[in-house]
Amino acid sequence: MDEQIESQKYSQLQLPLPVRKLTRREQLQNWFLRLRRREEELQLQPQWRSPALAFLMASSIAAGPLMFVIGLLLFGRMGSRVPLFYNQLASGSKWIQVDKTILLLLPLVLGVILYILIKALTEIYKIDRRLANLLCLLISLFNACFILALAQIFSLTAF
Repeated sequence: MDEQIESQKYSQLQLPLPVRKLTRREQLQNWFLRLRRREEELQLQPQWRSPALAFLMASSIAAGPLMFVIGLLLFGRMGSRVPLFYNQLASGSKWIQVDKTILLLLPLVLGVILYILIKALTEIYKIDRRLANLLCLLISLFNACFILALAQIFSLTAF
């Protein structure tokens, strides 16, 4: 009996609160508010003040999805095998032929690698800013070379 009185003495008061569903406008306002908060958090981080990381992000966004979409559009025009690697030592046929589906997988693999590299660069930036900026510019150069290489392969096979 004492336990019951003791539990009633320290029990919490629970008020029923009505749960209302948010309208589309309120959902959109909440989304913009969260986006603004995230933008403010990113502005406080020092690595986003450098143009190197912004250039890396722009080149990463351009490289993967652009090549994936172009690959999808030209997929029907390509043969079953496409030249991917050039072998200088082989006599005769110098291009090593691979299945054309590999061209659709390359931008996806590039996207995963770039995501991992950007996460690593944010950690490296805390230790050495100059190294992180140099790596950002080098990866951006790699993205540009990747775009040019895939464009050349598409032009060899689709046209």
